[in-house]
Amino acid sequence: MSRANVFNWPIAPNSDPEEHVSAVHQALDHLVDFNPDLLLVSAGFDAFVRDPLTEMTLEREHFANFGRQLRATGLPAAAVLEGGYSAELPLLVETFLAGWSD
Repeated sequence: MSRANVFNWPIAPNSDPEEHVSAVHQALDHLVDFNPDLLLVSAGFDAFVRDPLTEMTLEREHFANFGRQLRATGLPAAAVLEGGYSAELPLLVETFLAGWSD
C-alpha cells in the first residue's frame, strides 16, 4: 500500500523480470521528481535469479542497467550494500558499479 510520500512496489517471487525492472523505474522516477539533495541507495542483490534465499528473477545485466539509470539521474548518490547471498555477489556489485560509472 502507498500513502502520502511513501510508495511501495511489491514484487512477488518468480515474477517476470521486466515487471521488476518496471517497478524500479517507477520508484526511481518518483525519487527524481522529489528532487532530493542526495540519493541513498539500498543496494540489495538478493533479487538475483541465483540467490539461494529468494525466488526472484533478475540477471546481472539488470543490475548494470540499474547503475546506468542511477548515473543518468545526475543526482549526488551513494550506495550501501544491503543484501545478496549468491556466490556471484562480487560480480553483481562490480556490474552495478560499472554501470553507474560508465
